[in-house]
Amino acid sequence: MACKDPDTAESLEPADFNEVLLDEHYAVQVPYYMKRKDDLHKDVLFGFRSEDGESYLMAFRTTEGEASEQVIHNEINLDSLGLSAAYVELQKQILGSGMQFVEFDSLEKISLNGFPAALSGVQGELDKTELSYRLFGVTADEKIYLLIYWTSRKKKVKFDRTFRQIASSFHVNKLVED
Repeated sequence: MACKDPDTAESLEPADFNEVLLDEHYAVQVPYYMKRKDDLHKDVLFGFRSEDGESYLMAFRTTEGEASEQVIHNEINLDSLGLSAAYVELQKQILGSGMQFVEFDSLEKISLNGFPAALSGVQGELDKTELSYRLFGVTADEKIYLLIYWTSRKKKVKFDRTFRQIASSFHVNKLVED
């Protein structure tokens, strides 16, 4: 259930999520209170906004080749990080470059359902608003999927667990498995 206190982590149960397809192969779970809003960015696979406007989610997809070129062009060490982590690091730097008073979270490399993945975040001020972004990248079938979740910096604690639940729900679409 969603909580009202910004200093208390939101605690959602599996029944509080709806499955959303990233494409014909992969899906994630998104909280029931988030409504589709695909006009958040021109290249978005999907976008969601919470009913109260406190949090947002966007999903993107690119090829491994395009992601590698971008990472190498921006001189991020692909060999030591791996593609998922290097791409998350790049996107984190891009987001941070447009902010003031920037703080970067450390990069967390993980394996999710057998796929190489990474989590990180960046906080800062944009247009006099303090924001917190969480990023998740995963490599699957020669593609990189990137989820970006953001809220006000004051609400970071409230929504961090929810973002991790969304990110950790990345899975092969059940229709493809059969």
